[in-house]
Amino acid sequence: MNDLSAYIERPAQDANPIERERPSRNRNKIVLTMYSLGLGGADRVACLLANGFHKAGYDTYLLVWSGGDEGGDILRQLIDKGVALVFLGEMSGSRTRDLITSLPKAVAWIKTICPDYIVATGNSMNWISAAIVKLTSLKTRLVMKTTNPILRPEHGPIIRRLRTFGYGKAFAMADAVLTLTDAESAILAGQFPAAKHKFHKVINPYVTPEMIAPSAVMRVGENGKTILGIGRFVPQKRFDLLIRAFALLADKSTRLVLLGDGPERAKYQALVDMLGLGDRVAMPGFQSDVRPYLHDADLFVLSSRYEGLPAVVLEAMAANCRIVSTRCFAGIEELLDSAGGCAIAENDSADALAEAMSRVLEKSKADGLREAAMRYSVDNGILSHLHMIAPDSAEQ
Repeated sequence: MNDLSAYIERPAQDANPIERERPSRNRNKIVLTMYSLGLGGADRVACLLANGFHKAGYDTYLLVWSGGDEGGDILRQLIDKGVALVFLGEMSGSRTRDLITSLPKAVAWIKTICPDYIVATGNSMNWISAAIVKLTSLKTRLVMKTTNPILRPEHGPIIRRLRTFGYGKAFAMADAVLTLTDAESAILAGQFPAAKHKFHKVINPYVTPEMIAPSAVMRVGENGKTILGIGRFVPQKRFDLLIRAFALLADKSTRLVLLGDGPERAKYQALVDMLGLGDRVAMPGFQSDVRPYLHDADLFVLSSRYEGLPAVVLEAMAANCRIVSTRCFAGIEELLDSAGGCAIAENDSADALAEAMSRVLEKSKADGLREAAMRYSVDNGILSHLHMIAPDSAEQ
């Protein structure tokens, strides 16, 4: 694989984006738009989709708005050499500014490629991808994907109206809008009735054979049970809620391990110290491979405020690790009830989360989680997306 560090750390500054391995251009072309090569599950899924489309016979491009994200070096190792990796600029600290300022460059580049399909890989890419299609006037099939709720409980009335208007305009231009659960499709159909026929559930490609396979166990404590949280240390993930719930558990031999990093680290450490949990809570930082931790853990807890379909839940299921979650995404009951041995907190309080954690920890470990996870295999996900992105080609 070619060394891409120069491309990722120093994206193009002139009018011509940087490309890697320009495809053959004699097949149908798919362009996937994404903001950056980050550490989130949606970015990893976008790369897996690009690899799958390339292997299925499409000339495939990843059009990335901003280079220099902390996940770039990791994800670039995941991308097949035959996938063209295109950068438009560098991060400025404002996603909205980056999207707008690089829009002319994206339009000019898209005109030279003339893709058959443009796929927006996440919420923020939907409106900018619609703008590209509008400004190029190309007869391109535009497919959008929602990876997080459009309207959230914390949004006030003005924000809700603005988002409803903006996404409504974007969805009007889409040929299809892909969701991650049937429940999310139903919610969006109610919020955007004019586009209700466009919302379709797809399988997210995430679970690999390596996730299912036995893994070297990462021992984090000699005695007691281990509870695991994984994600960026940002307000959305609410690890402060998880820490407070953990402090309420009766079994004081239990340990909590939080994998990740981010701007909230100091806040979480201060909370751990205040609650006197310093000898029972570990925060070893970001881990590129979480499988050993999941195979060792007795329980994985998702304490988020909102999610799309969290990839880390699928990874926990693949490791046969039991799950407790807040009601942070549509379709959570369908996913966890089918898996067995898991629980959903009754509300977003630390007491409710602690009660659900205690209830699951008292039971024997589940055996059927891996089978439930395999529905979200990479192969199943690629086929599911192709049937919606290129339905005629997918049926051949």
